[in-house]
Formats: sequence, structure tokens, C-alpha cells
Amino acid sequence: SLSGHWRPSRQLGGSPGTDDTLSADAFPNLQDYAFTALPSLSLASDGSLLLRWSQRLGADAVNLQTETSRDLTTWIPNPSDSLVLQSASSQGGQRQVTARLPNSAAGAYLRFRLRPPR
Repeated sequence: SLSGHWRPSRQLGGSPGTDDTLSADAFPNLQDYAFTALPSLSLASDGSLLLRWSQRLGADAVNLQTETSRDLTTWIPNPSDSLVLQSASSQGGQRQVTARLPNSAAGAYLRFRLRPPR
């Protein structure tokens, strides 16, 4: 398996030889499964928008994708990897992520799309 497909373990010290994936059935909905806290927006010192969220490590049955729209009808995926400024895992089984939104997102609507992994 390629290291680019790995994610940090939910367990302190890792989980070699075992699977620490969480079952989506244990949560009332996909949002509770994917996120540990609601996403938030803030302004950076340069005036750009920063999006912060905490995602649950082990929630491997869903991928998070940010999308923007000007009209709430047509949604455009944002290239998540190029937006992420900071990603850090904590001992609580979650990852804190901060992303800078593209200038094209100013004045647009923003959403997370939760999809099964490819």
C-alpha cells in the first residue's frame, strides 16, 4: 500500500496489524461520523477566508470535499489538497484541519460534500 493512502491511527502508538476503522452504523448520521465539531470560518490577517474543521480519524467510509456555488444550483469542487494550510492529529482520535479558501469563494456559498471513498 502506498504511503499516500495512509492516515494517522486513532490509537496512541498506532494500530499495527489491526484495523481501527470506525463503523458508520455507530453514528446517527454521516456528519456526526465525519466531523468531531462543526466547521467554522474566520478571516486571516491578509483578508482571506480560513475554513477550520475537525474530522474523525477512522471515519474511512466517507471522504470530505469542499464545494462552492454562486447560485446554490451549480456546485464546484475545491481542490482540497491545495487549500490545506495545516493538518494535525490529536490523541483524541481527530484531525484538526485549516484550509485557505480560494479568492473565487469570496461571496459564494460553501458546503462540505460527504462521499463514499473511491
